[in-house]
Amino acid sequence: MKNNAHILVTGANGFVGHHLSVHLATRGFRVTQINGPHTHSENSGCDIFVCDLLDRESVFKIFERQNPSHVIHLASLKNRGSVNVNFRESLDLNTAISLNIIEASLATPNLRRFIFLGSCDEYGVADKPFKEGVNELPLSVYGLSKLAITKILLSLHRSLGFPGVILRPSIIYGPKQGNEMFLPSLVRSLLNNNNFYMTEGNQFRDFVYIDDVLDAIELAILPDRHIDGSIINIASGSPIRIRELAEVTASLIPQNLSAKIIYGAIPYRGDEVMNYSVNIDNAQNLLGWHPKTSIKSGVREVISSFGEGPDKLFRR
Repeated sequence: MKNNAHILVTGANGFVGHHLSVHLATRGFRVTQINGPHTHSENSGCDIFVCDLLDRESVFKIFERQNPSHVIHLASLKNRGSVNVNFRESLDLNTAISLNIIEASLATPNLRRFIFLGSCDEYGVADKPFKEGVNELPLSVYGLSKLAITKILLSLHRSLGFPGVILRPSIIYGPKQGNEMFLPSLVRSLLNNNNFYMTEGNQFRDFVYIDDVLDAIELAILPDRHIDGSIINIASGSPIRIRELAEVTASLIPQNLSAKIIYGAIPYRGDEVMNYSVNIDNAQNLLGWHPKTSIKSGVREVISSFGEGPDKLFRR
C-alpha cells in the first residue's frame, strides 16, 4: 500500500499539515505538498508546490502532473467569528478553494480516496454529545464553511460515487502550534511569567492530541477501511473544563504559576458553546481508532516544545 500510494496534502504549511507530511513521509508514503504563496515551508522530505489555490488552472496543472492516489484537503481560512463577521469573505474563499481541489480530484484518474478535514465546529449548538448524522447547527462562519464543503462531498458521493471521507476533529493541540490557539498562548504566557487573561473557564471542550489525529488520518488512507461517504468524529471523547485545563497546565510547569491565570478577565462570547462533547464510536467502528494520549501527557509535550524556540511554531 505505502509503495504505490501517492498522497497530495493541501495546506501542508499549517500546523496539522506540517505534522501530517512528516508523519506520512517517515512511514514510506510518497507525499506532495501544495502550499499557498507567501507562506513558510518547512523541509519535510516531500515534493512541494507553491500555488494559489484560488487559481483553478494552476491547481488542475499540479493534479494532472502529480496524479495522486489520495488527496488530504486541509487548506482553509480559519475565521472562528460568528456568522455575521466576514461572512462572505470566509465562506466564499473556503468554498472556492475546496471546489478547485474537488474538481481537480474528480478529473484525476488515479484517485482512490479524498479525505477532508472538517471540524466539530460544524455541529455548533446541535445536541450533545456531537454525533455524526445529527442536524448540524453551526454558529461560526468557520463551522458553516466546513459544513458546506461536507455537504458537497456527501452529495458527490451519492451522485457519482466520489470516494470522499470527512474526518471531523475536535480541538487539535500539540507542539509547534501557533499562539492564536488557547493552549500554546497559555503556555507561552506562563513560561514568560506573564499574566494570562481568560474567561471564567466554565466551558467544556474536547482536546485531541496531534499524534492521535495523524494516526486517524493514516488509518483513513488504508484500502480495507470501507469509509467512502462517511463522516467520522476524531476526538478524545473526554471533554475537560477550560479552567481545569488551565490549572493542569500551570501545575505541570515547575514554578506552578497558577496565580498568573486571571479568570473572568474576558467575557464569554455572545455565541459561546458552553458544552462541547463528542461521540467517537464511529472512529472505533469504522477506522479501528481510539485516542492514546492523555491530556496531561499532551500538555507536557506542548510545554517541552517551547524549548525549541518561537521559530518552530506553525499556525494550525
